[in-house]
Amino acid sequence: DEEPIVELDFKALHPNIAKCIYGGSNLHISHDKIAKDLKIQKDLVKIEHLSFFNKEIYQMKLSPLYNYYKIKEPKMLNNIIKDKMANDYKITSQKLFRKEVKIMSSIIKQLNAINIYVLYVYDALYCKESDKSMVTEIMNRTIKRHGVNTYVG
Repeated sequence: DEEPIVELDFKALHPNIAKCIYGGSNLHISHDKIAKDLKIQKDLVKIEHLSFFNKEIYQMKLSPLYNYYKIKEPKMLNNIIKDKMANDYKITSQKLFRKEVKIMSSIIKQLNAINIYVLYVYDALYCKESDKSMVTEIMNRTIKRHGVNTYVG
C-alpha cells in the first residue's frame, strides 16, 4: 500500500516463555539486565539466548548464562534440566517453539479478524506503519493472556 513496514518483536521471548513453562520468579527476563549482572555485552547475551535452551545439559553449563539462571531462576533451570534428562535435550526447544507458535497464531488470527495482515518471522511481526499501535496492543494483550511476562519492544 505504498507504506513503510515496521518490525515488532517481543523482548527476550524464549527466556520468558521458558519461565512460563518451567516455573520461576514473576520478574521479566531481559537481555539488558542479564548483560549488566554478568558484566558482558548485551549482544553476547542475545546470541547466547538463541541457543541456550536448545543445548544439551553439559553445553548449558558451559554458557555464561548458566550461572545467571542458577542464581536468579533456579527453579526454572532445575525443571529444564529434569525435563531434558527425562525426555531428551531437545524437549525444551520443542516446548518453547510450540508455545511461541500458539501465541503468534492467536495474535495473527485476531489481527486478520480486523483486516490487519502481517508477515510472521520467528517472534516478530511486520506490519504497515499505520497499524503499529493496534498490532502492538494485540501482541501485548495476547502474550499476557498466555502467561508470558514480556512485551513488544
